[in-house]
Amino acid sequence: MIKKVIKQKIPQLDALRGLAAILVMFYHYDINYLPSFLSDFFLIRQGWIFVDFFFVLSGFVIAYNYSFQFNKITLFKFIKLRFIRIYPLLFFSVIVFAFFIIIMFNFNAENLMYFNTKESIINGMLEPLLLVNSTPFLGISQGINDPTWSISAEFISYFVFAILALLNIKSRNYIALILVFLSYFFLYGFLNNGLYTTGDYGFIRGIGGFNLGVLVFVLYDYFKTKKHQIYAWTFAILIIICLYFIDMNNDNFTLLFPFVFSFFIFYIASSKDSLIISFLLTKPLQYLGKISFSIYLNHK
Repeated sequence: MIKKVIKQKIPQLDALRGLAAILVMFYHYDINYLPSFLSDFFLIRQGWIFVDFFFVLSGFVIAYNYSFQFNKITLFKFIKLRFIRIYPLLFFSVIVFAFFIIIMFNFNAENLMYFNTKESIINGMLEPLLLVNSTPFLGISQGINDPTWSISAEFISYFVFAILALLNIKSRNYIALILVFLSYFFLYGFLNNGLYTTGDYGFIRGIGGFNLGVLVFVLYDYFKTKKHQIYAWTFAILIIICLYFIDMNNDNFTLLFPFVFSFFIFYIASSKDSLIISFLLTKPLQYLGKISFSIYLNHK
């Protein structure tokens, strides 16, 4: 069985994952069913960006728990464990969504924008189940349940991490840095959508954010001393300010977010006692963190 490095959990990060899932959920919610004070609130209106928070946080957490060199056996075990962790809920959500889409197809097909043919429904089911709906090479749709594209991107990032973990520590860190640069260079230099990329080249977005999280762990592991609390607050406020000034027509500005998220995660993970940490350690937020994956995958 694969051995994990024994480290103390960082429960405040689980709470952050839960809060991010709530913001993404409200972002996707039909504004016709939301009161205007929620649908117009800038944190919710820009909630889509927290998908990148998930990618960065995931890279940090995986590197935190598996910061040793892999061999072929541990590589296979790692992929198996990650598959068991995410696939059952993914399978459940796709089947449930497909069930309702099929019902609508038979009784009210004119209201279906994307899955209005039998072929599109079959593709929409198979591609997320095969974890290929974040790449244009193996899939042609975002999936029957929109958020599943990011699960595909995440799983591809697991493969990249596992392959890099076969290398020695220093080499894989340098390669992770190169992957971050190349990923964002591709998204902003060759695609028009930048971080708005989802089901077409979303795996590139996932690889960039995930490896950025890996590099955050490298810094976290190197600087062992306690960080000053003011930095956590500073980056939290910076995230809020940046969200307020997002312009959907200015993709270049969104490039800031994965890096701001990275520094925020770095200082939150390093913090022990502060008002913000006490808030994140409350029971409701800890519970929210435990069910965050379910909220994210089944809300749309």
